[in-house]
Amino acid sequence: MKPSFYAVLALLATTLACTPAEAQPTAWVLPNGEGECVARSSSHVTIYSRPHTEADVFAEVQDGLMQPLTARTVHGWLGFDPGVAQAANLGPFRLRWLWHADVSLSGNCAALPEV
Repeated sequence: MKPSFYAVLALLATTLACTPAEAQPTAWVLPNGEGECVARSSSHVTIYSRPHTEADVFAEVQDGLMQPLTARTVHGWLGFDPGVAQAANLGPFRLRWLWHADVSLSGNCAALPEV
């Protein structure tokens, strides 16, 4: 399905609002191992509805998170599909986001698409 003009416009507006003009790409090394990219945590992790700390909190996990990832941003956010029906959320808006420094990664995370 091709995204509508309004969906693309909304994505652009959210990206610009969530990314300060002075923000620089985050230097981090993504593993390029075998299998799907998985995030694991051993401490508290906050999951956001958009890739920014000022976005709505989707969930907070105390520890033991083990989540397959499906996308990343150049600024260090890792995205996943929560597997919950979300009628109003299409494309990257359906993803939920966590900060890369809050988790350890395994699998082929280098292959994650940038959004």
